[in-house]
Formats: sequence, C-alpha cells, structure tokens
Amino acid sequence: MLDVQELLNLPKLGMDDTFTFGCSRCGKCCRNQEDILLTPLDLFKMAKYLNISIKSLLEECCEVYVGESSKLPVVRIKPREYRNTCPFATKGGCRIHAVKPAVCALFPLGRMTHAETNEFSYFLQPATCGNTNQSQTVR
Repeated sequence: MLDVQELLNLPKLGMDDTFTFGCSRCGKCCRNQEDILLTPLDLFKMAKYLNISIKSLLEECCEVYVGESSKLPVVRIKPREYRNTCPFATKGGCRIHAVKPAVCALFPLGRMTHAETNEFSYFLQPATCGNTNQSQTVR
C-alpha cells in the first residue's frame, strides 16, 4: 500500500490519457489491500446482491472509522486475517464481481480529490499483475 506522499508523487492522468493494462483475473489485487473504501452506493449494491442487510454487511465484512484528516465516516472492506485477503475473494474469483466496489472497478487506476479545488484526479497505481497489451483511457 502506498503512503500519501507516494500517491501525491504519482503522475496525474486526464480523462483522455491512455495507459496499458488488462485484467488477467489472477486475484493479486485482492490480497494485501487494506484501503478498499466503500461508497454508500457500493454498500447498497453489495448488500442487495448478497441478499443481506447493510447492517449485516457492515458488521461481517467491513470496518467503520472516522477519517483522521477529513473527520468523516469511512467504510472499508476488512481483510481476512488469513493471508490478508478480501473476504469476497474465492479460488473461482470475486464472489461479488457483478457489483464490485468502484475502487475495484477502477483498478489499477486510483482516484483522489484535491482539498483546495474539490476536483478529482486519477493516477496509475503500480500493478504487479495483468497484461500490458490492452490500451485503455481513463474515460
């Protein structure tokens, strides 16, 4: 996991900038990720897909805390202690692939909001998986 300074130093990408990446569905992105943050829409879709309440989803698979600098509630997927993996990762792939969280759908892109301008920027995270023969744009 990158720290804040490392994130700020990654090159920023515009909506029409290109990068190469193709998901090989190897599951590496499901391991050692402690920063899978969920939006309210992510929670709603996941709970509905799993046919459980949002409260149950939060209790069973998430950790909720107040952001240190933002002072806002943050919800993250709580990794399994064994191998530090996502609780939705299986040998056959992601159990919630059809409704995967936005941060998972964006991978290997990351997204952040600038405090002064409230504008989003995107950056390409270092990825040790996938293939590099598929050209993509941020858009």
